[in-house]
Amino acid sequence: MFNLFKSIPADAWFAIGASVISFLMGIIFTIIRWTKTKTSKYSLFCNKKSGKDFTNIHSQINEILTEVRVELGSARTFISQFHNGGDFFSGENILKFSITHESCLLGIEQTIDKQQGVLLTSFTDKLKLLQEPQPRVVFVNDLPDSHFKGFMEARNSIAFIMIPLIKTGMISPFGYICCEWCSWKHAEQINFDKLNESLNKNVRIIKTLLTTK
Repeated sequence: MFNLFKSIPADAWFAIGASVISFLMGIIFTIIRWTKTKTSKYSLFCNKKSGKDFTNIHSQINEILTEVRVELGSARTFISQFHNGGDFFSGENILKFSITHESCLLGIEQTIDKQQGVLLTSFTDKLKLLQEPQPRVVFVNDLPDSHFKGFMEARNSIAFIMIPLIKTGMISPFGYICCEWCSWKHAEQINFDKLNESLNKNVRIIKTLLTTK
């Protein structure tokens, strides 16, 4: 066997070595190109650490909101999330909220574009309702005269309910889910047992989708 290898000319060994090297380099470049293609395809929308797909998660949330809206007969169902919008001269945070997801009945105006970076100081009455021990359906007519009441009337909202979104282990909510009814016919037909069952189930799902890294 040794004599057989010894009999092979040096030029042939060179050609064999070059072929093997070219083959291996081809495999390496193919793997690199495949990896780059996969990364570039998903890097903008996929968390590299967790593998969570941004578009898939938020599509699920929008679908759930639509299911809740249809099931409860509400005109508008949406998610608002709290965030910091900078600092005052005093050093205190400028607290704001923005609507991040919304599902509306056909013919009902969407408000997601108009509710971005809204100051929480304009809606202290809303915050008081979120701090109540149990979420409840609130009729706009029963609200005290305030900016919040006028705002809800301008949205043609007759009744609404807000459910805080609280991350596990935290005390303060990071946002809330809101259902609004814009006609007396639907507001008077609210099934409270069905309402609580639907919201309790779907709030858990949405909270998990929004907070799981």
